[in-house]
Amino acid sequence: MSIQLISSDMPEMVALSDRILVMHEFAIRFEYHNDRRYEKASRAIMSVIHAGKPKVEMA
Repeated sequence: MSIQLISSDMPEMVALSDRILVMHEFAIRFEYHNDRRYEKASRAIMSVIHAGKPKVEMA
């Protein structure tokens, strides 16, 4: 059985999820097996999110 939780609230995701998937353009880019340690989970997930963002040059 599974439940899909969609949230932008990182503490909520870490508290409630066994696995966290990061998606971009309809594809799974990263899977994190959650051990409920907020700092570790946050660093891993945010590093993937920021690595996927293109650099924007200011004119």
